[in-house]
Amino acid sequence: MPLGFLSKLKKNKGGVGASESGAGNGAGAGGVSESSDGFKRDPRKAAAFFNHAETTAESRSYDYSVECYINGLRHDPDNLARHEELREVAKKRKVGGGKPAKMAEKLKTGGSFPIDKMLHAEKLWSLDPLNVAVAIKTMEHAVDAMVADAALNIGELAYWLGENVLKMIHATKKADKRVCLQVCDLFARIPAYDKAVEACRMALALDPKDSELPQKLKDLEIEETLQAKRYGSGQQGDFRANIIDADKQQALEDDDAITKTASVVDSTIERRRKDYQETPDELEAMNKLIAALLAKEDEQTEQEAIQLLTKAWEQTNQYKFKMQIGDVRIRQMRRQLRAVRTACESERGNVEAKAKMKDLTAQMVQFELAEFTERAKQYPTDTRIRFELGCRFYANKQHDEAIAEFQRARGDPKHRAASCHYLGHCFLRRGWFDEAIDTLHQGIEAHGSHDDKLGMSLRYVLMDALEKSATQTGDLDRTLEAQKMASQILQTDINYRDIRDRMDRLKKLVGKLQT
Repeated sequence: MPLGFLSKLKKNKGGVGASESGAGNGAGAGGVSESSDGFKRDPRKAAAFFNHAETTAESRSYDYSVECYINGLRHDPDNLARHEELREVAKKRKVGGGKPAKMAEKLKTGGSFPIDKMLHAEKLWSLDPLNVAVAIKTMEHAVDAMVADAALNIGELAYWLGENVLKMIHATKKADKRVCLQVCDLFARIPAYDKAVEACRMALALDPKDSELPQKLKDLEIEETLQAKRYGSGQQGDFRANIIDADKQQALEDDDAITKTASVVDSTIERRRKDYQETPDELEAMNKLIAALLAKEDEQTEQEAIQLLTKAWEQTNQYKFKMQIGDVRIRQMRRQLRAVRTACESERGNVEAKAKMKDLTAQMVQFELAEFTERAKQYPTDTRIRFELGCRFYANKQHDEAIAEFQRARGDPKHRAASCHYLGHCFLRRGWFDEAIDTLHQGIEAHGSHDDKLGMSLRYVLMDALEKSATQTGDLDRTLEAQKMASQILQTDINYRDIRDRMDRLKKLVGKLQT
């Protein structure tokens, strides 16, 4: 990404760049500056959100990390490095099975100003990172923000967004001429005529019979030539200067790949290792090497990553590195457990394998319990950590301790439904039926959906609690409600657990109580 090209531009035919004064870099160190549309830059607030985003991303709480990055960018929107970090989190979330935003979120505008709209669009794009239309919308709002306020260095960001859009278009099997022209026009507004030319050529290749496109391409090529003469081809100001080196470009493409082959992973490790060896005291180089090593998901590379993380923890005393070590250990234990479980399933009579699986499971539960107990002490207000700690207490059958943690986590809308689900289980195990029923009702209301995994389980556990309560008290109303829950589950999935048997049992109980 070129640095400085847009800062040389003020106003011209193509659009508006950042001001020459460098105001886009913010007020003084840690200061607050206000832009013409009322936006206030606050590096301190931004840093707090970014730190939290990094921590939650490292622990794979990607939805929350996306939210934190967006909140941080509200206070520092032209911080390109943070946008790039958000993009990496979005790709990891996608690989992990993350779903796009719900329709209610998509219908929102984000706010009145271009910056607000840009960040809202970027959030939607982060939740659906292969969606070209949302990526273009993000770029469009970024260009609008650049035009609206020259004090912000949004032009560099708009260019980076456009580069990502072009990569996505190249990757799609069915490219759209209209989309290519949209991107072309947005690049021209920045102005970045080299990329506008590239997008226009793509459009022409898709529709060679379009009589207007050749002239459009010719005009853009003229602008590209004039721009190169103004700023010097291959100099810092030339947008094309950073993509001449084919090896560097391949490295960038490797880093950007969502699904990486083994050869790409290995080449990335070697490249990151070389960078780290050249600058062993730079945390950024170390972090990139650690990420590359962990991407291989191999015992040997993970041990190397643990050594680096231990070094970083000892040198900086930043707890996030110790958390990463714990995450790697957990990953290794789960991998071992999966292997043993597979052996048990293939050799059902293997007593030794069953004993080993039981022992490994107990070890893992105790390790994770200790790990998240320590994390909760370090970050007492982090509801995600509280929720995870509650899960470990629950797995260890410490139901009262689990209840306390889930009640803390329940205050966060992101964890409310799942926390209520676990609370319902805990209350049931304590024989507190009324509390279980009330809490499960809250969970169903918070979750909304009824036919996904959590929605189905919430209704099943509620049905179970209602039946147990009705059996104990002879309450007909609760029996009828339990039957209604069973009916909803049955109509959604007749093969769900033992729902057919439960429905038959509830009908008999209703008949008994009605006589």
